[in-house]
Amino acid sequence: MKLLKSFITNMTYAIRAGVLFREKPTLHFYPEIQKCPVCDSTPHIQKTDKKTVVTMDIGAFFAKYAVSYCPLGHGTFNSEQLKTLAPKGGKFGYDVIIEVGFALFVHCRSNQEIMTELAAKNVFISEREISYLGRKFIIYLALTHRQSRPILRNFLTSRGGYILHVKGIVPIYFVALTDSQNWSWIQSKFLQRKKMRSFPFSAA
Repeated sequence: MKLLKSFITNMTYAIRAGVLFREKPTLHFYPEIQKCPVCDSTPHIQKTDKKTVVTMDIGAFFAKYAVSYCPLGHGTFNSEQLKTLAPKGGKFGYDVIIEVGFALFVHCRSNQEIMTELAAKNVFISEREISYLGRKFIIYLALTHRQSRPILRNFLTSRGGYILHVKGIVPIYFVALTDSQNWSWIQSKFLQRKKMRSFPFSAA
């Protein structure tokens, strides 16, 4: 049993990204569009370039990509696959941003702990970059929440509302509910005064 466990451990180590890709591999990305959607012309290659991208899948790699253009002036075309991996002008992939965001704000890891955990997955990053990606995570989360607001509102309304519990230094409790009229209500309980108050505070 111990021999089998040791064999499995060695096999698992042998297929880790850091072992398989000791040097940065080069991956090629081309525009998926074969014909201009406006005039049906065949696009021409405008330029090729290379940049470093870091993802959770394999770590860092060189992304060599091509940009094509319509010969009749209807625009340029890029690789959609590359766009889904990392933001424009960004080095770290969306999956790395999510990994850092969850580690910081959900699991309460320190920058040093995140550095160690990511290094074990062949993703090498500095503490400064972790802080920067943490801010990007919050911005992306806020934008996603704003775009999804109608869907979230309908979902919460169908479940009868939502509850917020905020506790500060002063013993005050807040409860926010969304009723069928799309109004939010706040209820505050001041323990030291032994009384309850309820009033609407915003329109949903």
